[in-house]
Amino acid sequence: MKVLLYPDGSHKRYAITMIKPYFEELGVEVISDLSSDFDVVFYQSYHKSIRRHDGDMVKLASRYDVINIGCEDIRKSKNEEIMMKAFGYNSLAKNTDNYILEKSELQGRHEMHLVNRIGNRKDCVYVRQLDNRISDTKVRDYRIFIFDYKICAVMTKDKPLSDRFGGAINADVRWAVNPFTVDQINKIEKYCRLYKTHYTELDAVKEGERLYIVDNNNVPSYNPAMRKIFEADNKKHLIYLASYFMEMLKNHQS
Repeated sequence: MKVLLYPDGSHKRYAITMIKPYFEELGVEVISDLSSDFDVVFYQSYHKSIRRHDGDMVKLASRYDVINIGCEDIRKSKNEEIMMKAFGYNSLAKNTDNYILEKSELQGRHEMHLVNRIGNRKDCVYVRQLDNRISDTKVRDYRIFIFDYKICAVMTKDKPLSDRFGGAINADVRWAVNPFTVDQINKIEKYCRLYKTHYTELDAVKEGERLYIVDNNNVPSYNPAMRKIFEADNKKHLIYLASYFMEMLKNHQS
């Protein structure tokens, strides 16, 4: 099988993405040349906010069932828009909220600040600070692995309250039995379908009985913390998820 990564298939960041070990584990050939033969088209772009599809992608989408075709807009405000459509609620703030976060629209910036009122910065979105505490000292995030809109695995990331906006480096990361209700699972799938995001790793939190998707990581990275988890037990988890990745590729093969 040959997979066209477009438009950024030859980008240097490909080397640290999660899809690279999947492709390597599966023995799939990855190309970036539009003039070559290929079986599957995978939209892969490293923009951090919005990048409209060029003419070549429009042509490809007319002939192929392009994986992740909807990921040209990955702003946080877009996430909130899709959240509202799929879940019937989102985390956009009102000035009456006790805790308001000013959050960068850009993917992967982890720039969040508590503010007193909703501001007017064009590069930010204003959301409620969600209460995802599991104790007086810890908060819990969820990392949801999506393949063809379906939940295939879930991780919990328990972090110190003092580092609630940090990544996985200082987190206690564990594989989890699917912790979501049937209704939540259906809404997660609806979110992905509305977003046309076939493959992603969603970041989510729970506040009481409500689940909130806070980030759509359509180009997740294979950082040291993730490698440590995936490559334990002779890469058992990597092999497990790679099988779902291959099933997705086959479903979009032309």
